[in-house]
Amino acid sequence: MTDEMATKPTMETLLARMNEWGASITSELVEIKKGYAELRQDVEELRKGQDELRIGLDELRKGQDELRKGQDELWKGLDELRKGQDELRKGQDELRKGQDELRSSQDELRKGLDELRKGQDEIRADMNTGLYRVKLKIQGLNDTFLEMQSDIRALNLLFQKLEAESLAPK
Repeated sequence: MTDEMATKPTMETLLARMNEWGASITSELVEIKKGYAELRQDVEELRKGQDELRIGLDELRKGQDELRKGQDELWKGLDELRKGQDELRKGQDELRKGQDELRSSQDELRKGLDELRKGQDEIRADMNTGLYRVKLKIQGLNDTFLEMQSDIRALNLLFQKLEAESLAPK
């Protein structure tokens, strides 16, 4: 009994310590489980972030391609602009020549307009004279026409008298 008594408190102490260790290990396992769940969630978020980064990288590459295309178009536009400037210079030279020709043409046109005005004044005077003559002739024709109408009325009256006399009993 003495052995039993001497080992019983040691056993109880051992069991109590094992219970403590079990509780401690269980709580640590619960903490590890929580940490593992958090770690999984973090890994999932990292994967989502990685996917978003891939999408962003693809969009960035597309943007770079568009920028390269835009840069190529700008270079082409610059070449066209330079060609256009050369053509513009040529056009300016031609324009200056045309302006000189236009000035001399304007001078000739002014001289021609002066001559035209003189001719119009002469024609106006001739037309006024001619219109006055036509007016006089029209007045003469109107007078003749009125005389003819009067003569026709007189003839109609004569014909009516002659008819009335020829139809009258004799």
